[in-house]
Amino acid sequence: MDANGNQHVDARDVERFLFHEARCQDDPARWDEWLELFADDGFYWIPYSRAQQDDLDTPSIVREDKVLLAVRYGRLRHPQAWAQDPETRACRLVGNVMVDGRSAETGELIVRSTFQMLEFRADKTISYGGWAEHHLVPGGPAGWQIRRKRVDLISGDGAYEEIMQALP
Repeated sequence: MDANGNQHVDARDVERFLFHEARCQDDPARWDEWLELFADDGFYWIPYSRAQQDDLDTPSIVREDKVLLAVRYGRLRHPQAWAQDPETRACRLVGNVMVDGRSAETGELIVRSTFQMLEFRADKTISYGGWAEHHLVPGGPAGWQIRRKRVDLISGDGAYEEIMQALP
């Protein structure tokens, strides 16, 4: 424990958690496992711009709680999901993982990282990249749960030809 009563965090364990999360997102058979990484009140947010600070009162690319994430993945898995014929394949690389400390208000562990994601579907590869900020709380089978995940795409304010099938 440190002087503020916080338990010491092994940065390598946090890094492994983020690698595990990416692996679950890349494999449709593990999407339920990915959803379990979220706290019941957790949410996933992709703001339109890096300057955006409010996740509810300003437009975002994505702002979904655990229930809406489950709906998204349920739709993608549905046998009649025309948008998944052929099935989307994705691969994520996670790097530059840094534990930035704890939120003064909530005590959540704040972790920042970079990512690169490739999405392939219908003979076309789309690349997404950017920065992720996780707010983590202890719990769940993986040792941590996501209270908030913010993804800032380097192209967040750009035009998209297609709708993202899998989340970056």
